[in-house]
Amino acid sequence: MSDKFELVSKYLVRKLKEDKNLYVLVADVWECYFFGEHKQYLDEEVLSRLINTGISEANSISVAAGLAQSGKTVVVLGLAAFLTCRAFEQLKLDVCYNNCNVKVIGIHGGVVGPKIAGYSHWAIEDIALMNALPNVSIVDIAPTDCEFYKLMDESFEMCGPVYIRMDCPYMKHVNLDYDVKFGKISKVKSGEKIAIISSGGMLKEAVDCRKKLVKLSLNPSIYSCHTIKPFDKLSINRIIDKNEVIIVFEEHVNGGLSSIIAQSIVKRGKGIKFFPMYIQNEKYNFVAATKENVFKHLYNFDELYKGLGEIQSANKLTGKNFSYKDGTLIIKYKLFNITILKLVERPFSKKGKLSYKVFLFGGIRIL
Repeated sequence: MSDKFELVSKYLVRKLKEDKNLYVLVADVWECYFFGEHKQYLDEEVLSRLINTGISEANSISVAAGLAQSGKTVVVLGLAAFLTCRAFEQLKLDVCYNNCNVKVIGIHGGVVGPKIAGYSHWAIEDIALMNALPNVSIVDIAPTDCEFYKLMDESFEMCGPVYIRMDCPYMKHVNLDYDVKFGKISKVKSGEKIAIISSGGMLKEAVDCRKKLVKLSLNPSIYSCHTIKPFDKLSINRIIDKNEVIIVFEEHVNGGLSSIIAQSIVKRGKGIKFFPMYIQNEKYNFVAATKENVFKHLYNFDELYKGLGEIQSANKLTGKNFSYKDGTLIIKYKLFNITILKLVERPFSKKGKLSYKVFLFGGIRIL
């Protein structure tokens, strides 16, 4: 059992024992994912409130709404793509319209869910769908313990529908600790002039991006926008006012966090460089077996680093340009627009530090 499966199952078992008013509906993620090893330790009363509703997400949502209408607190647990897309009408009419106290926990939020699954299991439109519905709150939990426990607790304390989105359970948690509050954007790392804002599992990509930019004499800050709805307008306005560049990392197509932040930038009326890193949804003509394959085909990191390199260029005579291709960072130092030094990142790291191949005048290897 992976870390995320263990976290979710133990958390919900504890809640079931503490709250006799809580029901958990599991949409065909029973023995293989959750609770299988816990069932033998649960008494009959607890087991009666832990129900496997099978491969029937729409029905699961309607049953949850009915239980909630009778005064129960209800959790529906399943794959994010099926709980939001397949059961959208039931979420809209049964849960959100009636403001039912239902917590929908979507596992495999984003791309490449189960290792053997393809596009059918991706949840990359779910935030846009849920954001269009009334009454519901949306949280996209990053792979950190501080976000998991704080946001789960606060979501359960709320009375009303909450969509809790979680990344691929096979991803390990990131060792970060920062202040987390439902409805507020969290600062993960301090910096200046450049703000990297991420949601969900893309926090790891944001941290990796910051490491690369620090090597290029840039010092970006990192923020985790875990609460998509209600959106923290006050904090995003402060971030816009303090920075010259905003980068957004999300596992979603157009219509998610990048679109929400873009609206805030326009409303603020400040000229700012904006780099939204979201899934280019016109390019699904490939098979994605790994996260690396998805990033290669569906994210334009080269455009991001090229744009940041142009901003970093010191003046017309000298400058530093960098690009990102197939997971490799390339830095070019220029004089009169002539490359005098090129650094090519090696595909491996030594003792946690990236090393580089160095080329003089783009041809002679000197190191």
